[in-house]
Amino acid sequence: MNRRNFLNLLGLSSLAPIKQPPIPPNSKKVTLLQTSPVAGFQYYDGEKVWQNLAIGDAVQLVRQPDNKHDEYAIEVYWKDRKLGYVPRVANRTLAQMLDRGETLTAKIANRQPADNPWERLEIEIGLIT
Repeated sequence: MNRRNFLNLLGLSSLAPIKQPPIPPNSKKVTLLQTSPVAGFQYYDGEKVWQNLAIGDAVQLVRQPDNKHDEYAIEVYWKDRKLGYVPRVANRTLAQMLDRGETLTAKIANRQPADNPWERLEIEIGLIT
């Protein structure tokens, strides 16, 4: 099912299409999978590196299958500094994709000062095909 048919099914056909820049020849296509806050931001290095984080910065997703609290845990790192996790409610499919060897990419999508740590940092996660 293509995007237009999916939006029609949801009754969202009147929404403007999301414009993405053209993909240069010989490069891989990135399909946006989800946008998520970073869980646990206040417990790791996020506050220490806050001033250095910028929208568009790459972050690394590291699968943590032996996590005793969440078997689908995925850590989020920025330049070897742990920022937190992909939220538990949004990590199962991503974990399965990583476990199958699929290549995911992630970057900082939004950064804003907020009292609520769930609102401070948001990442976009995409699939490279």
